[in-house]
Amino acid sequence: MRLESSMYAGRESLMTHGTALNSVSDNLANSNTVGYKDNRLEFADLLAGSTGNLYGGPLETGNGVKGVEVRINHEAQGTIDNTGRELDTAINGRGWFVLGDKNNIATAYSRAGNFSTDADGNLIAATGERILGYTAASPETLTNINIKNVASTTTATSEIIINGNLDPASALVANLPPATNFSSLGEAASFVTSSRSVDSLGEDRDVTMYFYRTGQLTWTVQAYADGKDIAGGTPGTPSLLGTSQLTIGADGQPLAGAAPLNITPAWADGAAAGAISIDLTKFTGFARGSSVTSTTQNGLKGGPVTGVSFNNEGEVIANLLSGETTIIGSLALAKFASPDGLERVGNNNFRSDDGNSGAATIGRANTEGLGTIQGQSLESSTVDTAKEFIQLIQYQQGYRAGSQVIQMANELISSTIKIA
Repeated sequence: MRLESSMYAGRESLMTHGTALNSVSDNLANSNTVGYKDNRLEFADLLAGSTGNLYGGPLETGNGVKGVEVRINHEAQGTIDNTGRELDTAINGRGWFVLGDKNNIATAYSRAGNFSTDADGNLIAATGERILGYTAASPETLTNINIKNVASTTTATSEIIINGNLDPASALVANLPPATNFSSLGEAASFVTSSRSVDSLGEDRDVTMYFYRTGQLTWTVQAYADGKDIAGGTPGTPSLLGTSQLTIGADGQPLAGAAPLNITPAWADGAAAGAISIDLTKFTGFARGSSVTSTTQNGLKGGPVTGVSFNNEGEVIANLLSGETTIIGSLALAKFASPDGLERVGNNNFRSDDGNSGAATIGRANTEGLGTIQGQSLESSTVDTAKEFIQLIQYQQGYRAGSQVIQMANELISSTIKIA
């Protein structure tokens, strides 16, 4: 290496360590930025060509240092802090939120979950892009998630699913009792359970099922409603809605092919006639007491949204003024084959490059290796300020050493010129 080459090596040291100092400054400036991932400069040596021979071998010398790339630590998980704000969300694990334009086309990806809504009720990022996900109307294609007046209209109950067990040793019923009053129906029944339904006007309507063991592992099921809930009915008097047979196999399992109990109650107060399928086909008949293990039904009372929450699967749940809850949609998360290839575009956002990051693989939270969602929380920056200050000192010393090399080379060249 010629003497003046050391000046070039010093120059490269200044430029590279200056970039490293910028990286540290960037990290420290974003120590409180939501979802921010710390970055570092990757160093590499610069090798010059052969400059001569030493005992017959080539003399290879270095030509300083260079910065290869600024690498973002995408793999680091930031601390998840509870904020108590309903539209704040955090990703625990892999994945990025998918941000899109008004045409619901993905334009960027982010770990920042400090969401808000626009004037139309669309869920948006802090920088204004729409948060994309899936809804009942668009279960496979990305779309915007709107939380404004989700349930302004009532949805009448059309399905009730009841799971449980019927005691095969309960007393046999020779004759079904007359529907004169609820007491006599209950006293004769082997088992009784009720379920709430919603009519077309949003009124709660109770449907009661009476199970009568009429044969070996065979039950007759009758569904009743109070006469006050039925058009033309008498309050306090049972109104029969439908009857079906339920048979259990010798192994205690329900027989395949059983049909649900279909009822069409003529609801009172002007509500539309109901059309409800009551699925009892999962009842077992094991030698233990009769009981219900789960009851689910659809149907929703109308009303405005009073609040929103997110569960671990990323489902967006609306709390309605009626006290009901309904799932608005699900947040979409993206992952990449090579996250290091993502392009940082500012505002906590990244863009994908098929040639570097690979195409985005998009799915629902807690599936296919994607992380879970924590509501009312935000992921904090991964910047370790103590570590950054240590690196700041190291890079500062490297920068100073580079400047001293230049200064010393300058003095040596000046001395050589004076000798000449």
